[in-house]
Amino acid sequence: MKFFGYEYHSESVTPASVILTSPQAVIQFIKEHYYAPQLIITDAGDNQLLLMLDGVDHYNTLDQYGISLAAIFNELRQDIAAESNLQHEKPEWEVLYDQIGLSPGEIRMRQRVKKLCKTAQTVADVVELTQGTYFDAHFVSEDGQKLYRSFNEDNYSATLMTKDETGEWVKNPSPVNVSSSAKVKHLRSSEDIHTFVLIEL
Repeated sequence: MKFFGYEYHSESVTPASVILTSPQAVIQFIKEHYYAPQLIITDAGDNQLLLMLDGVDHYNTLDQYGISLAAIFNELRQDIAAESNLQHEKPEWEVLYDQIGLSPGEIRMRQRVKKLCKTAQTVADVVELTQGTYFDAHFVSEDGQKLYRSFNEDNYSATLMTKDETGEWVKNPSPVNVSSSAKVKHLRSSEDIHTFVLIEL
């Protein structure tokens, strides 16, 4: 039984194949290179068995050879948790997502963005760290009376919510602009939303 592994780092450069002589060798290759921009496994007839992009599987038929990609991802998640030693510090939603099968690439992305959130100093910094992800950014005023949501990274517009005299949120009918240079401080992170305090000068 022979397989071939390919790890792509550039569209213009075709990598040399790595000969994998057993299912265990395939498993080890995936573990070592799952983070590659593009990872491909083929059989001896050049039939594609696996396609992964940035740690996310897009095509997979390895199960016909008794190779469980889900089991590999589970082992990698456990390794990541052991390395970081942060499992006890994770919020409940993140622990839940680990259990339902986020790929290692997605876990790494979440950890990276969560860490960078704490270093953001301006609205422009927030845009840079959330761009290209599925995270949303919310901004709340220092007095807690204004909330900027549905933030558009392309033009820095947002929906403004203000509290009325009863404490209920009221939506402003027109979008408002948030200054790219406005100072911010990370407040909290939930499942897919990172919230920052908008420091008013």
